[in-house]
Amino acid sequence: MNVPDGTGDAPEVATNRDAASFWPEISPDDKPLDNRSLAIAERRAKAARLYVDRKPMRQIADALGCSLGTTHNDLKVVLDGWKRMASKAMAEHVAEALAKLAALEASIQEQWDKSCRQADGADEDETEWDRSQKKPSGGDPRYVALLQGCWDRRCKILGLLKSDDFKGKGTPPTKLVAGFDPTEVV
Repeated sequence: MNVPDGTGDAPEVATNRDAASFWPEISPDDKPLDNRSLAIAERRAKAARLYVDRKPMRQIADALGCSLGTTHNDLKVVLDGWKRMASKAMAEHVAEALAKLAALEASIQEQWDKSCRQADGADEDETEWDRSQKKPSGGDPRYVALLQGCWDRRCKILGLLKSDDFKGKGTPPTKLVAGFDPTEVV
């Protein structure tokens, strides 16, 4: 299709929705494409298809009928667009994982609160003074471990902790005694 000089069979005006999928700079809400922009978008779409088919750049340039520099620039624009789409998809994936984690954490927190009430043996007939005289007792410690796991997972997803922070590497804390060097024992 030879569109730049107007001799092709392309429509005079095309919508950006057609070209936005393979030409990243185009927003579907922008003004309609002219013939030149449409030709560039179609050339980049064809370059992207050939690139996905693992064709060498020289072969892509020959198929497009343009120079290596133009082919290089077109592929750079296409790859940058793919990177933007991938980073957006990654951000959506992280948001979804955090939402699921928050729901799980809320469920675990509810179970922890319930186990605390059961451990306290709270009666509905007790007065506030009766409750204040009881020694507080904790709930099921397994829920605390699950909550800690949720917090660690959230930090890991957000990149606040390195994966090494979750491994128990290094020497454990050692109680130092006067006149005794723990490294000499080993």
